Amino acid sequence: MFARLPEEEEAAIAVWIVVPPPDVKAAVAEAQEAFAHLDWLAPLPQHFLHVTLGPGDGPAPPATDPFRIEYGGVGCFHEAVIGEVHGEVLRGLAAALRPDLDAFLPHLSLAYVRERRPPDELRHALRPLRDLGLGEQLVEEVALVHVPFSRTSLLEPWTPLRTFRLGRPR
Repeated sequence: MFARLPEEEEAAIAVWIVVPPPDVKAAVAEAQEAFAHLDWLAPLPQHFLHVTLGPGDGPAPPATDPFRIEYGGVGCFHEAVIGEVHGEVLRGLAAALRPDLDAFLPHLSLAYVRERRPPDELRHALRPLRDLGLGEQLVEEVALVHVPFSRTSLLEPWTPLRTFRLGRPR
């Protein structure tokens, strides 16, 4: 994962995100313990936990009222350990911001893969977490953030650019 990122330390992207509440972050920290022994994974720090909605180089998300989402079902993509995020309105927002991605799965990244390894060790560590619930949230705002996006700065804190309260005139 990290090898594909730009080398320039100042590289960054802007993205629309949902920030999970403290109780979800605490559940993530507990789940991360299940694979902490795998040194080829980079667990995401608490300040970097987020659900990506879409790129920040386009329009603002469409207006919507606050909505509920559920976090859970820990699994993995090729380059990340993730918690699934479920919610119809969330999927609609993500689709509006990422129309080029028909099959985008909203998710909460828990760790990134530093180097490729055979999948058995990770599969064994994640199996007990497959049906784990990480919590739920009433999403009342979405944020546009500036995220460092280089090999050396990826997990650094982001800079908030704008926050939109849902259900209120913009």
